[in-house]
Amino acid sequence: MRIEKNVNDVVLELVNQISNIQISKIAEETAKESLDLTQNAYENGAIPVIQLIDAQTNYLRSQLASATANYNYLITSMQLERSIGYFFLMHSETDNNSFTERAMEYILNKK
Repeated sequence: MRIEKNVNDVVLELVNQISNIQISKIAEETAKESLDLTQNAYENGAIPVIQLIDAQTNYLRSQLASATANYNYLITSMQLERSIGYFFLMHSETDNNSFTERAMEYILNKK
């Protein structure tokens, strides 16, 4: 029962990490658009250099957040593999598909 709870917890965390990746992508795209607009405004002399630096900093932070979200997803994926005792990178695609089918069968028949 404890293993099942651990697997469920990690799966929920994995779903959370997927959401974080999507949110960080949107934030990065928005920061890039803001940077582009700010660079244009700076080139036209409409804003001071400090605003350009702030936009560059925000874009860099959003890129870092995006990279961190992807990293956290990979870590959580590895935690899930450890919890279920099966490491996808160590098996062929055929073996992985077979394992996934068996797991889905087990989950569906359990209910």
